[in-house]
Amino acid sequence: MSLRKFDGSNLNFYKEKMHDYLIVKGQIAPIEYENVAEGYKPNEWTKMDWIVHATIRMNLFESIYYMVQSCMTTFELWKALSNTYEKKVPATKIYLI
Repeated sequence: MSLRKFDGSNLNFYKEKMHDYLIVKGQIAPIEYENVAEGYKPNEWTKMDWIVHATIRMNLFESIYYMVQSCMTTFELWKALSNTYEKKVPATKIYLI
């Protein structure tokens, strides 16, 4: 299974594809939990976090990769991508209010 590299456009599509890919691999937890998820030993969590972190970074265009390279955890990386590239449309803002 190959994933299209994220180029800064259509983050929602990229996130859905990456989410599905990580579910298939059994590695979804690091994007959903900031700290060690229940049922994981700290060393297991760290290893999975590194794997998912690397998987996401390998599927980013170079300019985006460099922008998020300082993110140390998968959760932090995922949040940085969302904060930077998720479109905030007026309807969404109204719904949130």
